[in-house]
Amino acid sequence: MTPVLELRSVSKSFADASGGGPKPVIKNISFTVRKGKILALVGPNGSGKSTLLRLIAGLDQPDSGEIVKHPGYEGLSVEFMFQDFRSTFFPWYSLARNVAFPFRDSEQNGALAIETLRGMISGNALSAFPRTLSGGELQAAAFARSISRSVDLLLLDEPFGSMDLTVRTRAIVGCRAGLASGRIGAAILVTHNLEDVASLAQKVLVLRSHPGTLACEFELSTTLENSGPENSAAAMQLLKSKVQEGLGQ
Repeated sequence: MTPVLELRSVSKSFADASGGGPKPVIKNISFTVRKGKILALVGPNGSGKSTLLRLIAGLDQPDSGEIVKHPGYEGLSVEFMFQDFRSTFFPWYSLARNVAFPFRDSEQNGALAIETLRGMISGNALSAFPRTLSGGELQAAAFARSISRSVDLLLLDEPFGSMDLTVRTRAIVGCRAGLASGRIGAAILVTHNLEDVASLAQKVLVLRSHPGTLACEFELSTTLENSGPENSAAAMQLLKSKVQEGLGQ
């Protein structure tokens, strides 16, 4: 598949809170993101997963190494769904208006976002104000908004953590549809939940912590999407064993 973005020996440090010298967060990370694919980043806390997303989004700059946009993606468009999704809502707007707000210049995408959300949660929530809604409902709204954009690269930082199983399942279906339609060019998923990985990703990068380094990477030959009930347990067990092996557990 066509390469979209490539990280080449990227490292990043931040100032130590104790007043010491710079503390390395990620070190010599290299990987390629390809069109039509979802890449999952997994690893323990402190492995730099969110830092990698921020670097890719251009919110921070690497200390060394480079992030290369491949030909055709020089003007790479990126959508970032942050872990702190609650801060992305205007408290004085209804949920529906919040979801449609970023699409003021694209009525079609705004309508798509609302319809995507309507398929995930109760329709009554759309007219409610954010302060009256659960974390799962707000996260579903942030997710629907993100997957309704037409972007080259979608960055998802723990996107399902507050959702119940039903909403999570519907969100995953919506994400797959965005990739299949070509509206979303490629995606990077950060999660601690290996079921999310097995449901969405085609490739997995396992990171060690303090500093974050690449332990291993591997392709997923199948996902829970196309595994029958008799194979899904085996697929999950194989994924867990590969991650544990990469982390030396």
